[in-house]
Amino acid sequence: MNTNLNTESLLELIADKTRELLRAERCSLFLLDKEKQLLWSKVAHGMGGKKFNLTLDKGLAGYVATTGKVVNVRDAYANPRFNPELDKKTDFRTRTVLCLPMKNHLGEVIGVFQVLNKRGGLFTPPDRNLLQIFSSQAAAAIENSQLYENLKESFDSFVWTLAATIDARDPMTAGHSRRVTEYSLAIAKQLGIGKEKLELLKYASILHDLGKIGVQEAVLTKPGRLSKQEYKHIQTHAALTRKILERANFQRHLKEIPQVASSHHERVDGEGYPENLKGEDIPYLSRIMAIADVFDAITSRRHYRDAMPIKQALSLIKEGTGTHFDPVCVEGFMKIPLNKLIKIIKSDVVSHFKEEDLKLLSNYKTSQFLEMLKKENSSLSAEQRKAITGFNRYYNRQIEKQINNKEKGGKMGKFA
Repeated sequence: MNTNLNTESLLELIADKTRELLRAERCSLFLLDKEKQLLWSKVAHGMGGKKFNLTLDKGLAGYVATTGKVVNVRDAYANPRFNPELDKKTDFRTRTVLCLPMKNHLGEVIGVFQVLNKRGGLFTPPDRNLLQIFSSQAAAAIENSQLYENLKESFDSFVWTLAATIDARDPMTAGHSRRVTEYSLAIAKQLGIGKEKLELLKYASILHDLGKIGVQEAVLTKPGRLSKQEYKHIQTHAALTRKILERANFQRHLKEIPQVASSHHERVDGEGYPENLKGEDIPYLSRIMAIADVFDAITSRRHYRDAMPIKQALSLIKEGTGTHFDPVCVEGFMKIPLNKLIKIIKSDVVSHFKEEDLKLLSNYKTSQFLEMLKKENSSLSAEQRKAITGFNRYYNRQIEKQINNKEKGGKMGKFA
């Protein structure tokens, strides 16, 4: 469930009903930001959906938010606290105002609810009572939403900490869980996956290697190729991931996390692990994650090898279509814009990327880039050659060298 979206809809409904029952021309609902000393519009009739903010030191709404008092103004322009700036911007004329604070269960002001211009007269005490009822409903909706967001932030923080703890066992795999998550989400968005499934994929991706907590450190950090016995041991992490996650009490729409997270090593030809699932028996989101996991592994340095050349890495993903990888998911991967791809690959140095470089790369999808790499240099346009050179400069770790040189007094250049 998208709680933010549902809260917005509920607040709009409350505002619409308030306007109707109080026979007002407009209704506005503001959320208080104490830190920034601002009121942010959540609902504002007559603004065409535009969001805006008001400072607390100006206007009737600011006064109500600051003092916690209710105001019922019979003539807005005769009131010294009224701020006419919004009227001027929207070509509106405020006459009467009924404005009261929204309070949480502790009695703290969290926002302001106001109605403007009572049709056929002035706002009355019964109007105030009715607005108070609607205000309480709105305040409860906002407080519940804020509580949900706080819980979600805590959950996110905890999940990322778990992933970072696993990644930290081997410095060579630092950032792996985050990159796999970003690749997975990038593929899913190209495939039009909905918001709830994206959230499920996000958490499953973050936690996909949780079972490595049970892998011996000597095997996990071995500076060379694994023996058959060691490889078999490291494969146990997938089943252990599921076993651990099944103990967690996930929300209803996240119940599939254990299955999705633990199936990222399955192959569509049935030769994967831990359950040798085949084709559509593998969860769709796991099929997405399988590409993300392999691509990050082959484009990252390991103890016994450097990152695979980008042409070879992309070709490996393409050639795995129908055997290792789901064809539809590969298609989604190949649609990722090239600027997005390199930003994930080199997420640790993304702050040093130049906008003009990323803009050039944004002209190409990953599939187009692979086709360019396969062609003779002489058959490429000047822009294509520039894009390839630029991508490789970032990919082949030249950017890290330039950063080090810059720190020592050197300079960074643009694409050649």
